[in-house]
Amino acid sequence: MHTREEFRAALAELRQQYEPFLADYTPPMPATRARVELDAFQFRLEEPDDLRDFSRVGRGEGSWQNVRLPDYRGPVGWWAGYYRKVLDIPPAIWKQEAVLLRFGAVDYKCQVYLNGRLVTTHEGFFAPFEVDVTPYLRRDGENILVVRFQNESIMLGVDSWSGTKVDGDKIYAATGVGWDDPVLGWHACPPGAGIWQKVYLEGRPKLAIAGFFVQPDLENKAIELRVEVDYRENVNRELDLTVSIYPKNFHGPALENLPIKAAPAGPSSTEYRATLYLGDFRTWEPGSPYLYTVRATVRPKDGGPVDVAQDHFGMREFRMDDTSAVKGTLYLNGEPVILRGADTMGNFEVPAMKGEEQQLIEDILIAKLAHMNFFRLTQTPVQPEVYDMFDRLGMMAQTDLPLFGLLRRPQLVEAIRQAGEMEKLVRNHPSNIMISYINEPTNAEKDNVAHRDLTRPELELFFEAASSVVHVHNPARVIKTVDGDYDPPEPGLPDNHIYCAWYGSHALPIGKFMRGYWVNAKAGWKHGSGEYGVEGLEDADTMFKYYPKDWLPAAVNDHWSPDKIPYAQTWTMHGSWYDTQETMAEWIAASQAHQAWGIGTMTRAFRRQTDRIVS
Repeated sequence: MHTREEFRAALAELRQQYEPFLADYTPPMPATRARVELDAFQFRLEEPDDLRDFSRVGRGEGSWQNVRLPDYRGPVGWWAGYYRKVLDIPPAIWKQEAVLLRFGAVDYKCQVYLNGRLVTTHEGFFAPFEVDVTPYLRRDGENILVVRFQNESIMLGVDSWSGTKVDGDKIYAATGVGWDDPVLGWHACPPGAGIWQKVYLEGRPKLAIAGFFVQPDLENKAIELRVEVDYRENVNRELDLTVSIYPKNFHGPALENLPIKAAPAGPSSTEYRATLYLGDFRTWEPGSPYLYTVRATVRPKDGGPVDVAQDHFGMREFRMDDTSAVKGTLYLNGEPVILRGADTMGNFEVPAMKGEEQQLIEDILIAKLAHMNFFRLTQTPVQPEVYDMFDRLGMMAQTDLPLFGLLRRPQLVEAIRQAGEMEKLVRNHPSNIMISYINEPTNAEKDNVAHRDLTRPELELFFEAASSVVHVHNPARVIKTVDGDYDPPEPGLPDNHIYCAWYGSHALPIGKFMRGYWVNAKAGWKHGSGEYGVEGLEDADTMFKYYPKDWLPAAVNDHWSPDKIPYAQTWTMHGSWYDTQETMAEWIAASQAHQAWGIGTMTRAFRRQTDRIVS
């Protein structure tokens, strides 16, 4: 392709090819719950008087602003804020046995208060959580919800963004959704805070379906099914459990109302398991992402209300060979596969936050048009909406626990807990074929930070502990413990980050890199590269449309360089290769030549550097 028109035509053809897989032929599900989304809140920062008298927050004192969720904002570092809402609870929810408050995700630590009572807390920015608020609701008066949340400094410190080096305890790496501030918020890395996923109030039976996990067994044409049941009483309860399996995005036979042997459910969570024979089935693959729906019905034997819930799954197996003479081959549904893709830097989370489903679809299809089959969801788990779309369009993914470089000693147990949360978040998505624990770990002893952070032997003990938890939730999970190991060798598949195109001759000269050379890796193993490449800049049209005026030349023929863009590394890394500053008109010409269909501009400086090193 050489023109934007050719690109758009090819993209439209690909959209037509994958359109059938976006369909949903699952029969309508009986409605047993009532749900209302809570999206309009008041917001303000915490004030010193709040610490001495928290009741003033509930009364609405102070200066508040109206916001819509999802909401994410700066600054970086330590600060706290409040979301406040007077709940308007519809009659349909009052009719239910139990009322639960469910959060998609809150960054970072939060405490949830209802009518002045602390009802739950949570730490971690990516995982969903819920709390039964039935006992705290008033039927005859106002119900006031307050969410106090606090941001913290990350383990690597915040010196890059605030000018102050403070290495804190926030488990966060380097990729977020950003906020509307050109200097910091437009970048993917600054760690802000907020309620950045959806919040619901849900009425449902006290005995309810809480989740599913499906482990395919392709050889035996079967699945191991796990159904999690939640019970909101402090007694055991007899129940009947049935499941149905339906083709989701294609037409085919269904299995309906299969009984599952179920012992009494106790308080909180109970997991029921069964092996179901499907017979002939369709596999989930990148080119043909066929999906199924699993639906469960739970009926109390004493005649209480019935609950029905469902989720989708794919008949997909993914494994890594760690026993052959040359280890590390990856297999998708029994066939060797090579993962070809890119990192992500918030570009899927933002349209998911905004509800822009069509943008999400187009972004994934553009990657498939470029012959990619894989995304590394870089250093951050993402919203269920993103994984769902990867499932539907056949895009494989790796999800990373948000650790970068270091793990603080006081956060060891918390990191293990969050590894389990991450696996439960992604385990039922056929698209998510791999997880990783840490990006570019450093040598704590060499860097003189072992008094605060785990040493490498201790970090590997963390890998073992986290993997044990993960494999309880998903025995077949493929784990690449490290992405970008600068202190090798890591357990399992070795991964190196090669940045000779960005950071000069990092790791090896670019000429060798382009000819297939590699750094010394783990003997007897194949290897991967989770990161490589060069920084890309927006095209000139985007710059003139959105950039602040002081980042740009007054006229297109004025001299200009990328050093005007805060934190952009194009100039700091490659500026020495410039003979003179180029004019914006020359940048526009380069943009038109090298970004005909949306690929980042390659500067003349980088082209000169490449030519010089290769020659």
